[in-house]
Amino acid sequence: MLKNSCSIFMKIISIRLAYFFVEDLLYSKIILILVIGMHLITRCKEFRQILANDCIMVPGCFNGLIARLAAQHGFRALYVSGGALTASSGVPDIGLRTLSEFCSVIKDVSTFSNLPVIADADTGFG
Repeated sequence: MLKNSCSIFMKIISIRLAYFFVEDLLYSKIILILVIGMHLITRCKEFRQILANDCIMVPGCFNGLIARLAAQHGFRALYVSGGALTASSGVPDIGLRTLSEFCSVIKDVSTFSNLPVIADADTGFG
């Protein structure tokens, strides 16, 4: 009887620990999303201020490497074009690249350069 009680007790403890672990992960993800969101809002405000005060040159980037090079050469914002993205893939610009692929490139360009990105997603994507 004691062995069964211990077994049940250990199962309850492990379930509670698993619950707290999952709750901790969810809380961490929520905090991370809020921090990223606040960073993006700050970056958008900075970009609007730059545009209000200056006329700037914004180079087109189609991947993270080109974005990092542009940032290292002093550009203050970047541009991602659907046409350039499909051309860099070797396919015609007739909607063969998906929205998730386009978003992935935008994320890479933004992450690797730490600059604001203007994205031209004119293909439609539904």
